[in-house]
Amino acid sequence: MPGFSSTIKLSRRTLLRTGFAAGALAAATAPGTLISAFAQSASPNTGGILRVAVPGGSADSLDPHLTQGQISDIVRFTNLFDGLSEYTPQATVRLSLAESMTPNEAATEWTVKLHKGIKTHGGGEFQADDVIFSVKRILDPAAPTKGAALIKFIDPEKIEKIDDLTLKFTLSAPYGLFPEVWANRYLRMVPRDFDPAKPDGTGAFKYESFTPGRESTFHRFDSYFRERAWIDTLVVSNVNENTAAINALRGGQVDISYTMPFSEARIIATDPTLKILDNPSAMSIPIYMRTDMAPFNDVRVRQAMRLIANRGQMVAVALAGHGTIRQRHGGPHHRAVQRIRPVAA
Repeated sequence: MPGFSSTIKLSRRTLLRTGFAAGALAAATAPGTLISAFAQSASPNTGGILRVAVPGGSADSLDPHLTQGQISDIVRFTNLFDGLSEYTPQATVRLSLAESMTPNEAATEWTVKLHKGIKTHGGGEFQADDVIFSVKRILDPAAPTKGAALIKFIDPEKIEKIDDLTLKFTLSAPYGLFPEVWANRYLRMVPRDFDPAKPDGTGAFKYESFTPGRESTFHRFDSYFRERAWIDTLVVSNVNENTAAINALRGGQVDISYTMPFSEARIIATDPTLKILDNPSAMSIPIYMRTDMAPFNDVRVRQAMRLIANRGQMVAVALAGHGTIRQRHGGPHHRAVQRIRPVAA
């Protein structure tokens, strides 16, 4: 598993308070992350601007349902919108907009109750009608979305609004992973009057400006239903070249650079202005085998495949030593690097 040992003290709580932790989790599929010294102290200062460099392109979007899935989109969506549930830094799932999800005995009906008093950036209250609108929008066959395949077991016409904060999903077959599926990045919830040109959401930051392929700016949402972000402004800039992103980090143009190849990890580790940080991730590199076909239907062959490669050497060479060997899939490890700012005298 790719992963890094922590070299400084930067808590998950600190990252969560920046409103960016969930975005960093999304980078579990990316080569790595560079993080600045913004919130290094135990009691960091509030306010200011957090500048983030991420890969992106001309297909950048502010629509969480109609997206190509670029990293820049994921970072924006993480901060603008919430899901009914969400991933934790440990790659487990917890409820978010939903206060509870309760199945019937057969798991063919799920009753979802929302938290009371959740405000949208526009000042409205997020309610059951907004969930119904979002689900129907995701499943709209006229505008196929990446999230549609994830909830194809749902008939949008069989969603019943019980009251303003409660709704019931009636499924054609049992589905025990109902709470988990809503944590997916493509299933963010939007208000019923959603306009992609001026997106309204429930997230920790609200929309200010957006130039596709270049930059977007968001401001802290002071009525966020959970703990508010510590920073005032989040600026997301598109920087597609790793070298350019690292140079921007070193030069102080950005505070966070979202990707870093493993091959540069040793070089980064020797830079006195940067530090590699630990950030949990479920990223892994498995070996897949068709267990229904010979020879892999023989457990001894599968065991031999597990032993045939020198996995320690693979970690040392392919991952520049930044990884751990596991017998099973999964594990919370990820990489980040910090730029150290000089302290004024």
